[in-house]
Amino acid sequence: MDENTELDVIELLDEEGRPVRFEHLMTMSYNDGHYLVLHPVDDPEVDEGAVVFLEMGKDENGEDVFQNVESEILADELFQEFLTLVDSMEDEEE
Repeated sequence: MDENTELDVIELLDEEGRPVRFEHLMTMSYNDGHYLVLHPVDDPEVDEGAVVFLEMGKDENGEDVFQNVESEILADELFQEFLTLVDSMEDEEE
C-alpha cells in the first residue's frame, strides 16, 4: 500500500461490547441488500486480502445496525461481486 494513502478506519463494537477497528473498503449493493466491505485492522493473524461483509439495516428506532453475513453461500456471492467491482475500478483507472 502507498504510504501516503490514508485508511478509512471505522470502529465497531463486537458482541461483547469491545471496540474492533476495520478499514472500510467500500459499501456495495447486492440483490436488494446493502453491505459494508471491511478489512480487520488490528488483528495480525488476519490475511492481508481478508474481507468481512456486514449487512446494513435499521433497528426499530431507525438507527443503523450492521449484522454479520452468516450464509456461506451469500458471503461467497458477495466476495465474487466485490472482486468484480474492484476489477472494474482498476480498469477505469488505467
